[in-house]
Amino acid sequence: MKRMLLTGMSGVGKSTLARALRSERCLSVDLDEGWMLLRSPDGERIIDVPRVERLFDTCRNRHIVLAGTAVNQGELYGQLDEIIVLTAPLPVMRARIMRRTDNPFGKTQEEWAKIVRDKAEVEPLLLRGCTRVLQTDRPPAEVLRALNAMLYGAAGPQ
Repeated sequence: MKRMLLTGMSGVGKSTLARALRSERCLSVDLDEGWMLLRSPDGERIIDVPRVERLFDTCRNRHIVLAGTAVNQGELYGQLDEIIVLTAPLPVMRARIMRRTDNPFGKTQEEWAKIVRDKAEVEPLLLRGCTRVLQTDRPPAEVLRALNAMLYGAAGPQ
């Protein structure tokens, strides 16, 4: 069974794709939904790595797709089959962020400025450590087909 991480900046579609990939054969986890810890004193959120490792140990008969980005995600890289950076142009990311209703992050000018900085500074670091890059400014069904092909091969999900 495959283990994947979908990573990238806010607004590239990580959460949306994670929801779309959930199935009987694929456990898809949005790391923003209770899988992060606050790191003191800087308040940065980090992945709860021991919890994710327990998930890997207990769900050996299913594909697992993690979706999220954190400074410590590299701690999981050795246990993953694919590290996929999702990317999109800034105008696409901004439009998505402004439309979404399940996550307010990025809607203020300060938060948007952070996303723009992160795209310039953090995205290149993610690209250096990834196994694949997927552009998400194309139709969502096309991106989902590409991810399903990575998980299930040409036959697709059953």
